[in-house]
Amino acid sequence: MVLARASSSDANIHEVEIETIQNIVKAETGTELSSQGVRKAARTELYESTSLAKYLNSAQKKLDDADRVRVIQLLGEVIKSDTEVSVLEIDFFNMVAEGLKATPAEVAGLGA
Repeated sequence: MVLARASSSDANIHEVEIETIQNIVKAETGTELSSQGVRKAARTELYESTSLAKYLNSAQKKLDDADRVRVIQLLGEVIKSDTEVSVLEIDFFNMVAEGLKATPAEVAGLGA
């Protein structure tokens, strides 16, 4: 959900972002996602019933430190995949990192 939402955070969903998400999900979970499935998950109206902040708060309680850091690293990969990083994408990244209660050291990959 977070990775798909990142692809639309700047209102421009690029094919390379969709492919990056598909590759990440396949590598991390073994699940194949269709391009349409990624686009559907990225649609903002899906988040009207549950805000992203509420979702992240719930998710961070269920993830261990390594998984939280991995989500943030993968989010960075998706955002950088189209080689253009917008202010909206940076804001989204920061919101996710804060929502997952990641420390600056964790975000920088400086975990012990």
